[in-house]
Amino acid sequence: MKISRRHRQWMLCGCIATLGLLCSARSHGADEAPPDRPPPSDADTWRYAVTIYGFLPSVYGETTFPGGTAGPSFTIDQHKILSSLRFAFMGTLRVRKGDWGLLTDVFYSDLSDSLKATRDFRLEGKPPVGATARLKLGSKTTILTLAGTYAVMDTPRDSMSLLFGTRMIKLTQKLDWTLSATLPGLWTGGLDGRNTFDHSYWDAVVGVTGRSRFGEDFRWFVPYHLDAGTGGSRFTGQAVLGIGYSYRWGEVTAAWRYVDYNFRSSENVSRLAFSGPALGLTYRF
Repeated sequence: MKISRRHRQWMLCGCIATLGLLCSARSHGADEAPPDRPPPSDADTWRYAVTIYGFLPSVYGETTFPGGTAGPSFTIDQHKILSSLRFAFMGTLRVRKGDWGLLTDVFYSDLSDSLKATRDFRLEGKPPVGATARLKLGSKTTILTLAGTYAVMDTPRDSMSLLFGTRMIKLTQKLDWTLSATLPGLWTGGLDGRNTFDHSYWDAVVGVTGRSRFGEDFRWFVPYHLDAGTGGSRFTGQAVLGIGYSYRWGEVTAAWRYVDYNFRSSENVSRLAFSGPALGLTYRF
């Protein structure tokens, strides 16, 4: 049986979750608190952590651009076009007091590229035609996660919290196209045009987030995050696994992040996924 790319990716996410839970299952103590964990006397004080990431994702997805009066409807496989990253940003704010906490995560990407004389598109509702097109696709994506957390494990070696909240994705995509063949009867007007898509989706999400520490003074750690949800989309999920090093002032982290969306059949966007490495710097106060 052939396993699709999306199923392989979620099998990897399952392995990540298993690894994270196995790491968190250890509950050995230590005489000295790790740099990222306050002493017991400060456990009920407000704690903050701000993380800025550089994120370099690959994008996979498919969007149908409605034609309207401007021209035909196009369906585009984005991973065949979007190879140029203009800008990407990811930032996280964590607040915690005792076992309860808040998490805010913002991800923004701006990608664009073009193909000349390509056949990597479909004309919706029309018979196959021998036409090629010049396509220029721009895609801006904003993902905002707002969640509460509750610590179910917090030892010098392992920390794990349950996560519950909401995630919003805003998609703004623009397609400029030029068809190289005249297609009588398919539409009126010229062979050049622009199609746009702009929409937002809100979903409820639940998951786990935490880290497993190791090494001298537990300065090294393996952070992990796994969540899933539904609502405006049919399904959304996220997985993060990395390695980091703690200082008294903060920490440096390298990780792999995967964000997946599966939209409803009635939507113009059928699926969208971001996958790639991230390098983060965290400051605690």
